[in-house]
Amino acid sequence: MMHLLRQRAPKGRGLPVLTCSDMLVKAPTPARQRSCLQCSFSSRPARGSMVKSRATMVGAEGADEAEDWSELPLHPSETTLELWQAADAVILNVDCTITKNDTLDLLGAWMGIKDEVEELSKKAADGTMNLTDAMEERLARLNCSPQDIKNFMLAHPPKNRLVPGVEEHIMALRTRGIEIFLVSGGFREVALPIAEHLGIPSKNVFSNSMCWDLDSKHINENHENPIYLPGANLGENVIANNNLIETVQGADLIIFCAPHQFMHGICKQLAAAKVVNRGAKAISLTKGMHVRAEGPQLISQMVSRILGIDCSVLMGANIAGDIAKEELSEAVIAYTSRDAGALWQQLFQRPYFAISLLPDVPGAEMCGTLKNIVAVGAGMGDGLGIGPNSKASILRQGLSEMRQFCKYIYPSVRDDTFFESCGVGDVIASSYDCDAQLCFRHVPALHVCAHVRLPTLLRVAEAWCQRRMAGNTMVSFDDLEKEMLNGQKLQGVLTSDEVQEVLETRGWELDFPLFTTINRIIHGEVPPNMILRCCWMRYQ
Repeated sequence: MMHLLRQRAPKGRGLPVLTCSDMLVKAPTPARQRSCLQCSFSSRPARGSMVKSRATMVGAEGADEAEDWSELPLHPSETTLELWQAADAVILNVDCTITKNDTLDLLGAWMGIKDEVEELSKKAADGTMNLTDAMEERLARLNCSPQDIKNFMLAHPPKNRLVPGVEEHIMALRTRGIEIFLVSGGFREVALPIAEHLGIPSKNVFSNSMCWDLDSKHINENHENPIYLPGANLGENVIANNNLIETVQGADLIIFCAPHQFMHGICKQLAAAKVVNRGAKAISLTKGMHVRAEGPQLISQMVSRILGIDCSVLMGANIAGDIAKEELSEAVIAYTSRDAGALWQQLFQRPYFAISLLPDVPGAEMCGTLKNIVAVGAGMGDGLGIGPNSKASILRQGLSEMRQFCKYIYPSVRDDTFFESCGVGDVIASSYDCDAQLCFRHVPALHVCAHVRLPTLLRVAEAWCQRRMAGNTMVSFDDLEKEMLNGQKLQGVLTSDEVQEVLETRGWELDFPLFTTINRIIHGEVPPNMILRCCWMRYQ
């Protein structure tokens, strides 16, 4: 079953704050979309700064009376031309502006329910039906699978869907150095191929995403997650439930292990439902932080503040695939309550999974968060083909900046925390991966090919760097997550953006050359080989 996951623009990236339903392209605009919102930015802003913009509504004379394209004027007004010439960035809508038709309407026709989908689209357009309700209803009627989307894209390649003149128009804008953003009320899965065809990077595409829930029945019957941990027996006492509220209701112990960008929403849901017992205890395995105007907030702090319960953390060098194979692994449980820490230790410890206790929640949690940035840097080094000496320099500088950042934010962090599994141990485990050869096996019931052992953030960063160095400036970490991880989310890039926002806000960039350089490499501001030069800076 598909549902909506709304994508939000990352904080502090200097993205335009204006969105639009239409933009004027070389070909005239259909009568039902009579006017165009065009943006001109007074200057290209730095990340984290307020975007200043001016916009005007421009439309062709007589557009209100026009009934088809042929009746609309072919030449833009002087005001329109002035705006185009002054703009530093342009936001274009995909459906019916870049493309000749609405994506969902076309998908509906392809799925054989053209009239039903178009009727719901009309209700959404004229306001007789809520936009979200209309979208959910269209998705329910379509009920398409990932394979259906692939077949649809093969039947309707991007070039065949474009409005005449769009390719030339986009090329002219790119030649002038104007940054182009695409927005769509449709879906990222069908917007990205259009962006790629037009040479627009995926990071500049903002749309909803299609998500397919893994059937909990399959997990409960087979005791295996065939997408994210194939081949690992989860045990009969692990019961999958897609309903968050039902899962947590009445629980005395709650384990959080969701990607950190979803944790705030999860906690708000639970708080609103009032299903968390007052005496419940929580532990977070989530590596990340929530960036706010007043400063970063740890996930454990968020859980305690919103839900009003004690929250410990489990961090360390413990890659899931190795633990599933019962290889010797270590972890740290950091606590604010000694009794709670001892309870969690008793529950988690196994002959192959050693747990130590540490009274330093901020230190352990920040180490687990920051090591993801170092792993991205290590992967970039692998992509450059560096040897162990150079890689050791990246890891040494990374561990040094991890300690320094922790001390800047939380001065009480203990020095010995960095020598625990959550510190140097996790940096090493995340930055070396001998299993570069991936095997695949088919899961017929899910129509996917799943990895026997999923590649790590390190391998994704390595592949990203190799493609960048080969001249592919369009590749993104999002693309590689879908290609290499079946869409599973890695935390390195998002964590890098969040940490960089803190560094820029507080003027600490020069104090953290590796973190800053990695972030600038990710966003194409400097080439990947700059990661080695930043490690050399300390000797100059």
